[in-house]
Amino acid sequence: MRNFLIWLAAALFLTFAQAATPSPGQQGGRRLTADVFDARGVGPNGLPMIYNLQFNSQRAAQKAASSAKGANGAVLHEPHMSGGYSHFHSTKDGVIIKDGKHHNFGNPSG
Repeated sequence: MRNFLIWLAAALFLTFAQAATPSPGQQGGRRLTADVFDARGVGPNGLPMIYNLQFNSQRAAQKAASSAKGANGAVLHEPHMSGGYSHFHSTKDGVIIKDGKHHNFGNPSG
């Protein structure tokens, strides 16, 4: 009986753990569209790649983001999580270019 209860607990755990894990092509419950994958490429986990480019100063990061291919501006973003960097994204006519690039500067937050 004890072995059966252990087996049942393990089966239930694995069932719920698998259901809570987003499948490739989903991130945080949001379905990722083909255009995101086309622009960024697919990483080893099945999600779009994110590129982190590190710069010594805020000015250098902003200049690089503004002068990226197809860009005519840059927007500043604060770190997305503790330990992340403040960064710029390239923009075209005020809209972020969804290429996955983060032009990081400064020290990690936290």
